[in-house]
Amino acid sequence: MRRVDSIASRLAGNWALVSWLLSALIVAAVAGMAAFLYLGPQGTDTALAGERFKIAVVYPDDPGSRQFLAGIRLAVEQVNAGNGLAGAQLDAAYVPEQPFTDRMKLTSVVERTLDLAGRIVADKDTMVVVGHGYSATAVPASAIYNRERRLFLATHATATSLSNLQFTNLFALQPNNADIARVMAHFAMSQGMRRFVLLSDNSGYGTETTKQFQSFIGQEGGEILYRGALSAEGRSIDDLLLFILDNNLFSVNEIDAFFIATNSMEDAGYFIRRARTLGLSIPILGPENLFATALEDVAGLANMHDVAAVSLYDEQSDSPVARQFLADFEARYGKRPDLLAAIGYDAIKLLDYIVDITGTRDTTKLEDKLRVMRYETPFEGATGMVSFDSNGLITDTDTFIVYHNGKNFEAVAKYRKPFAWHGSVTPPDSGRPSAIIKDYMR
Repeated sequence: MRRVDSIASRLAGNWALVSWLLSALIVAAVAGMAAFLYLGPQGTDTALAGERFKIAVVYPDDPGSRQFLAGIRLAVEQVNAGNGLAGAQLDAAYVPEQPFTDRMKLTSVVERTLDLAGRIVADKDTMVVVGHGYSATAVPASAIYNRERRLFLATHATATSLSNLQFTNLFALQPNNADIARVMAHFAMSQGMRRFVLLSDNSGYGTETTKQFQSFIGQEGGEILYRGALSAEGRSIDDLLLFILDNNLFSVNEIDAFFIATNSMEDAGYFIRRARTLGLSIPILGPENLFATALEDVAGLANMHDVAAVSLYDEQSDSPVARQFLADFEARYGKRPDLLAAIGYDAIKLLDYIVDITGTRDTTKLEDKLRVMRYETPFEGATGMVSFDSNGLITDTDTFIVYHNGKNFEAVAKYRKPFAWHGSVTPPDSGRPSAIIKDYMR
């Protein structure tokens, strides 16, 4: 049996592999009732009866993971209270990874991730990995899972380079940074926003998403008043806000909206809280990770007014599956779920769906079913219909702009993925603009 450290040391010490993985990151800019509510076999397949089906759930060891883990645990409980995975008991091992910041050396992050992934695949009983909290860790980890033939459901990572790897075992449960930025830019312009201040951290996630947003705004005829670092060595967020309030480049009255992209909920939350305290009430736009209760905790609920994000999950959805998920989550935890809670939940229910259909733990057969189900019967989860394109990217599903009203996020526009852009700033199938948003349009 291969030793744990033999895989980790061999991969971590292979600098050609590390260099390749770094290049990929740089390309990215560095209880039983819910069982009948999703499509497919409903607890009738017992091909794996009496077995245990082990998965690894990898999550950042920080407060921001609480909702994600809550969604995972709720789904695991429901699966095991029903038929299990084709009769097998679902055994989820929770594996923490070190929280990532843009101040870390990327080489160290890659080496540490290779070691973690190596330890996971050394357990031959673990056939599926769910999670990884960052593109910076999901990209290198995916190489290990591909080599060792483990199915990888990437719940957080949105780097465009993730799909460029073209690993057959890799499935991304969120749109990539380019799609996320394009949706938000298209929506902002459709609402009359034309002049923006862009702020990001120095991570690949932050810089890639911001660059994509800037590019799409430029294509639509918008203007970037300023682009800078949300957090930088030697300058505080308060210093940044003072510059925004008093500088020779632009006036506050010229700003239609901020766009912020960062891995740090602490920095994003502090910026929102201080901006509101200093009288900056204009919209604050961002990618998918702003739809997070962890952000509300840092910023303060009232200060979240006019914060917008991109999301696959619509809390107000009329879908029976989404409504049951919301009811179950609130009953179990006493709070509303956020985007990552829904995606974590769907990842487990998706696995249940395909194992029930195939009646196997063979990852090649599971991968094939995940790819072809787009043309057969897609899975329906809390986030809507889930299917994947040939690169393993989620497709044929609705993507929402969610807007915070000071109490919770509400969906105010809807896009259909794959997106069809026609050179117009009118969002496809967006519905009527929110009155909340109109109040802030000049």
